[in-house]
Amino acid sequence: MNKRWDKACGVDVHKRFIDATILTSDGTKKHRRFLTNIEGLMAFRDWLIEEDCPVVALESTGVYWIPVNTILEGIVKVLVANAYKGYRPDLCDMYAKELNVFICQYFSF
Repeated sequence: MNKRWDKACGVDVHKRFIDATILTSDGTKKHRRFLTNIEGLMAFRDWLIEEDCPVVALESTGVYWIPVNTILEGIVKVLVANAYKGYRPDLCDMYAKELNVFICQYFSF
């Protein structure tokens, strides 16, 4: 598989917050959590611009992904993916950060 981007952001979307991890081709990871209100989403957008991140992958959790997509539309390339449904949803929450990094790696490199 050919590398498409040198830097990408994976986003785990929740009702009240999002977890975002930027991963670069050299393995550098930067993680931040943002609220899903207007101020939080604008801070997320500004962080992506500041970090010069060209692409964001986020899961389509219910309707919670729509405001994130709306804020980022036209600023960065947004890839929306269906969430993986596991057998133990309570354990899925424990591994949200790891899944976030996996999504970022899958779409980036």
